[in-house]
Amino acid sequence: MNIIQINDPPEILDFDTSTLLFEFGNTDGIQITEGTVFDGDGDKITKAIISFNENYVENEDVFLYDTLSASLANLSYVWEDSAGVLTITGIEKESVYTEAINFLKYINTNPLSPNLELRTIEIVLYDADTMSTSYLRQVEFENTFVELDIPTGFTPNDDQVNDTWNIENIERYEDTRVSVYSRTGQLLFESLGYQQEWDGVYNGEILPPGPYYFVITINKFQRNYTGTITILR
Repeated sequence: MNIIQINDPPEILDFDTSTLLFEFGNTDGIQITEGTVFDGDGDKITKAIISFNENYVENEDVFLYDTLSASLANLSYVWEDSAGVLTITGIEKESVYTEAINFLKYINTNPLSPNLELRTIEIVLYDADTMSTSYLRQVEFENTFVELDIPTGFTPNDDQVNDTWNIENIERYEDTRVSVYSRTGQLLFESLGYQQEWDGVYNGEILPPGPYYFVITINKFQRNYTGTITILR
């Protein structure tokens, strides 16, 4: 009787297949998996390949990974930007590869004009004899950047029409800083969040008509607007 030994492929136990949501402005990235690497034969893992198999955008889609942890010192990482493929190599036990893949994060580095197509991330593990099935995780996007619509003037004359500087879409960004300056550089108005629209008043006095200079900074998206706003009478 011939006994044929079947090699069990490595697995990722408790791999979450639900869709990941990436919010633009997130600079920390989102964790791809919290699964546990397991090999039924007790074989050591030799390699992991993490890649985008759908809608990868070069110089926009990035994996973050740990190369500093002492427990991962025997692993080597190679990132191919043109293909969107990260290869981790090194003969190590399951717990080491568990730590390595659990550190993996996805980040989109183009918050102002990103490609919003669904991304699919694939993880494949290898031992000395065989490879795992493909573990897939999709990424969707939320809170994409919307340009501000900034009026060039307003008429603060209490006629209930265009009395304040109404900046459209600014309510989307709670961390926005709005500053208005005189022609000599004096700060006349500043607001974080722009909950109260500027009414052309400084220290209780109505400012004279004419141009004033503004700086608007959306910190979350590292977006700046500068220009002039004119008070009309």
